[in-house]
Amino acid sequence: MKTGTENSMPQNNLAKALVKTAEASEHLSQMNLNVDHLLEAVKVGHGSRSNAGGLHPPTTPGFNAWSDTNFGLSRRLIDEGWSRDVVDNIPILRHPNGAFQIVVSSGDIATGTALESLTPSTLQKKGVKFSSLFGGNTRDLFDKEAPLENLMQKTPGECPTYILLYYYDQSKKETRCELSLPSPSDRDKIANKEKQYVSEWEQRIIIGSVGGEPDFPTADFTEDSDFDIKRKTS
Repeated sequence: MKTGTENSMPQNNLAKALVKTAEASEHLSQMNLNVDHLLEAVKVGHGSRSNAGGLHPPTTPGFNAWSDTNFGLSRRLIDEGWSRDVVDNIPILRHPNGAFQIVVSSGDIATGTALESLTPSTLQKKGVKFSSLFGGNTRDLFDKEAPLENLMQKTPGECPTYILLYYYDQSKKETRCELSLPSPSDRDKIANKEKQYVSEWEQRIIIGSVGGEPDFPTADFTEDSDFDIKRKTS
């Protein structure tokens, strides 16, 4: 049941660690997001898997999915007033009011499942540049009933980052997805430049799944291009 104005939700709903598919549309609307727009982006990536054939490298379907999910999300959200930036080869979409931002990543088999006993992870370990995006992700994002009002009070550099996480289930020929807020990254690992999985979450919003044709066998693809180039010395 809603309380207050139509643009606010009860605090206990905002703070829910797991928002299931039936509640996702209402919850996302409070963030000025449309669940159909997110599913549309994932569907673009899902469909692009079939553009790979037997002579392509095994990682091509995974790359296509990541690339075109980013494309589909950017195309839709930019039309809604969002801004796009690329930082260290990581495409980032920022809310029109700077309230929060979204990045795209592949996840593991638990992605898009609504079981509290099953916690997803990014499919691959992420480098320092990716992990550093989550420094502003804290539970106090849900202190107030209106999330955007609270999020917009964050100081520069503390903008929370959500991940549009997706997983292609080859046995079902479907891609499951969720929009989830990672817990702050392990700062010690960042300081030591250790790669780490994103596997702990402040909140998960289960969006649903899209299905279709792709069934080309896929190898793991990592979209994280975090590496250091050292100058050769003579």
